[in-house]
Amino acid sequence: GKEIHLMNCAGLDCWKGKNIIVCGKFDKPDEYYYDLWSDIGDGEMPKKQNQRIFYNGIWQTLFLWDKEELRNEQLQYMEYATQQAIGRARALREDAEVHLFSNFVPLGVDKVYD
Repeated sequence: GKEIHLMNCAGLDCWKGKNIIVCGKFDKPDEYYYDLWSDIGDGEMPKKQNQRIFYNGIWQTLFLWDKEELRNEQLQYMEYATQQAIGRARALREDAEVHLFSNFVPLGVDKVYD
């Protein structure tokens, strides 16, 4: 079928009025965080691990950096990228739903299925 890339969807009127599914979550490459850590860190290399955190009013299990500074940067970026994709989908629709399939739950969702 038909596919849409929601980070670059300007002018796609053919999707108006259709339900849209947004899958996954977007994050920056690990190299970005290693570079950031080399500027602000204490020398010990960061690593990612599954963490259960209370974020946006719900308990979420996410694969996050173990250093608080990197984790906060990562969460902010995932929030931004997810909200952008959802917002772009909203701009394309008329009386339709946006379904997000992701383990990251952004602000303002109507229902969460675990």
